[in-house]
Amino acid sequence: MSLQPVKLSDEILVDLIVNSGRKELLNTIYTRYYDKVYYRCLNMIKNQEVAKDLTQDILLKVFGKLSQFKGNSSFNMWVRAIAYNYCIDYIRKRKRLYFESYEEDVINNTVAYDDEGIKNKMLEEERFTQLQGLISYLKDKDQVVIRMRYYEGLSIKQISDATGSGVSATKMRLKRAKTRLMEKANELAICS
Repeated sequence: MSLQPVKLSDEILVDLIVNSGRKELLNTIYTRYYDKVYYRCLNMIKNQEVAKDLTQDILLKVFGKLSQFKGNSSFNMWVRAIAYNYCIDYIRKRKRLYFESYEEDVINNTVAYDDEGIKNKMLEEERFTQLQGLISYLKDKDQVVIRMRYYEGLSIKQISDATGSGVSATKMRLKRAKTRLMEKANELAICS
């Protein structure tokens, strides 16, 4: 009796790949998740070519980590979390490169300071960078819930499912993370 991979659940496919060495089933996961990951990347990055490249990288990362999937959340949420974190890392690196390039332009006087649109864009990007910097002070688990809630717009229940924590534990982690963010922002404001 032959298996019909298309009809198998994600969790069964992962189990067959990890525990039975059925590597040919990776293609089924690839086909099932390519569009989902691509549109997640495109939504965050806003560039089709980069989104395609990131999608390939993310799916390779997912394949490399299949043995780490424990079933604490749905496989779909697990893949979404990996894709989200990968894109956030990409954005963070790109922002760093942008600001280094911008600083060079300022030094060389190639940026027109009287352009109100550029000033507003710079302020917006600076605030985003500052927020990213504040979030980086949080523990990894706190960073994930903040990003899932406020960047991704996931509900407490969805975050709870994705992280394998209870709903009340997720609410408490989110509350504490927001408190730590405010404390850090105040601390940095006092120091500057």
